[in-house]
Amino acid sequence: MAQQIQLRRDSAANWTALNPTLAQGELGYEIGVPGRVKIGDGASAWSDLAYLIGDEAAGGLTLVEVTAAMLQPTNGRQYIVSNDLALTAPSTPGSSVLWETRIYLREGATLAYPDGWRVSGSPSATGANQVTLSYLDGHWCLEWRAAFEMASGTRLYVSEDGDDSNDGYSWAQALRSPAAALTLAAAGAATEIWIATGTYNAGTLNGFEIPSGVTVYGGFLGTEQTLAERSYEAPEDSIGANSYANATTLTNTRSVLSTAAQAVTGKQVYGSAVPTVSGCRIADSFVGACTDLADSLQLVDCTITGNQHVGSNSFSGGGTINVRLQGCTVTDNTCDGYGGGMYGGTATNCLFTLNASGVSSGGGGGAASGSLYSCRMTQNAAYDGGGAHSCTCYSCLADGNTVTRYGGGYYSCTTYSCESIKNNIGSQAETYGGTSYWLLVFGMGTSTSYGLATGTHRSCIVANCSQATGNITGVNNTYLHLDTANASLTTAGTHRNNLAFGCGTMTWLGTASNNVYGVLTDFVSPLDLPDGLVGAANEDALLAAIRAHGYDLAAGATPIGQGSNTYATAETLDYQGRPRIVATVDCGAYEFQG
Repeated sequence: MAQQIQLRRDSAANWTALNPTLAQGELGYEIGVPGRVKIGDGASAWSDLAYLIGDEAAGGLTLVEVTAAMLQPTNGRQYIVSNDLALTAPSTPGSSVLWETRIYLREGATLAYPDGWRVSGSPSATGANQVTLSYLDGHWCLEWRAAFEMASGTRLYVSEDGDDSNDGYSWAQALRSPAAALTLAAAGAATEIWIATGTYNAGTLNGFEIPSGVTVYGGFLGTEQTLAERSYEAPEDSIGANSYANATTLTNTRSVLSTAAQAVTGKQVYGSAVPTVSGCRIADSFVGACTDLADSLQLVDCTITGNQHVGSNSFSGGGTINVRLQGCTVTDNTCDGYGGGMYGGTATNCLFTLNASGVSSGGGGGAASGSLYSCRMTQNAAYDGGGAHSCTCYSCLADGNTVTRYGGGYYSCTTYSCESIKNNIGSQAETYGGTSYWLLVFGMGTSTSYGLATGTHRSCIVANCSQATGNITGVNNTYLHLDTANASLTTAGTHRNNLAFGCGTMTWLGTASNNVYGVLTDFVSPLDLPDGLVGAANEDALLAAIRAHGYDLAAGATPIGQGSNTYATAETLDYQGRPRIVATVDCGAYEFQG
């Protein structure tokens, strides 16, 4: 009968617990998947001995305690991992790496794959990028064939302390220039770019080109892991101004921001495809800071300041051109054409202040040829349209702007529920031309403080102005506290269903019908002010009273039912947003609802 030789053998747990010292040349077999062998030296305890490594070239197994540097993509190898180990993978954007291997982990060990990468197939990712493995015969064990590829939504980081030779996927590996990050993003490496505090100059003709679907965030110290950790302050409303604890400034001698200049078919105006810059200061361009050439560039919570577009009266858009703004402050920008702050595009909840457009021609100190929602235009200057020129405006305020010629607040704009307050006009009115619905016009109580000129104005309130002038169409407006020395409403035009009171002797010029001259006793609220009160000393109180109480009609008031429904079909609501016609329409901006 043949002799059988049996090696000392035990489980990994028992070998570790007993920790014997093997004699010199003695073999110890650890039961497991796979089994492993150690050779004693007569002096070292079990835990201090290395495992026997097989001859891989001869087809044996390679069983090693691997390090991160050793664990690279490969085929047909087997590894044992005793401690936590981060799986490494190339950082080339858009690349993928095939793994086909068997990995054994000792109990309690974890295997993680790199941030910014995903694994398809098995294993699956759970929690903080941990690989889920199964427990088998004393080891965590898994055989898999998995492809590692760049994950969608990858974030790139930029810092003044960074280096463009870094991979850019963490603050520690941040890039130095936004341009480098944008190049990688355009190749599909990222949909977000985070830029730390500092000043970054594009140094190219078109500035920083923002690809479709990419969002650039500024305002970081360089340690944050979430957007909520940014410590800049965005404006709370349209009258606030941005201030940054950590200012990320993007600058250039020419355009600072642009989108790629290619034709786009069916471009997505809203949604993730829109290139976006958030929380940055955009400054010091000489040809307009931001230009959208194709992809509807969007700026969110940004400050656009100190930019110019000068040299010819055809140069429009000192700050932005055809860009969408949300919650931005646009200040101290200049152009020789139209739109000192903004030309074209859309602005929501933005502040336009201290901008200027052409002084001898052009217009729109704050904005021109765009759409404005809940914005404020203040202390801007222009030839025409101190606040806005040729814009469509919703719930906007133009106050304290100056013009050389026409339209201190609005020039040739279409306005809905807006205000034009105490603008320093030239030779014409606060609001000149265009079409206005539910507009509040409030002048400065002087003989040159005109309210309306030309255009069509419906269901508006004109207060504390000397008169309306020019060729206007006025329907269902309320004129009040006009300068008693200049009480006529217009030199020409058509006036229907209007109401005037507190104005001294009123003269309706032009074509007029169904207009009423009233007194304060015709109304619910006398605004806590005596009839006929005019003057700069009372302006703030009068404006506050109008905003707080309005000039609503009392039951039995003279203007009730004195209008003509024929002239009141263009607007369906009165100044308070109630039905415009109740039986026969009332004169003035308010409709009695009883």
